Amino acid sequence: MRIAGSRLGPLLSKPEMLIIVSSPNRITPFHFDGEVAFLLQTQGTKIIRMYDRSDRTVVTEEEVERFYTVDKFAGTYKPGMEDLRNSLRA
Repeated sequence: MRIAGSRLGPLLSKPEMLIIVSSPNRITPFHFDGEVAFLLQTQGTKIIRMYDRSDRTVVTEEEVERFYTVDKFAGTYKPGMEDLRNSLRA
């Protein structure tokens, strides 16, 4: 809480951090995160595809509801999404 400061700290009900260590050539399936994400690429390259979170053709209201209630893997990749993507090379 101290790191968040006096104004933001009280708003955090469950301050935590998740660190994921990945191996080369690992592919992460389509998903969405319920928290702020920070990516640190220490070596090599990775292609990241990000979509508009408010676009309901990407993630439906039902998927959002399911994600926050019972299923952290509720997001489903839909054919044709590659036309909507914004790719970043890190």
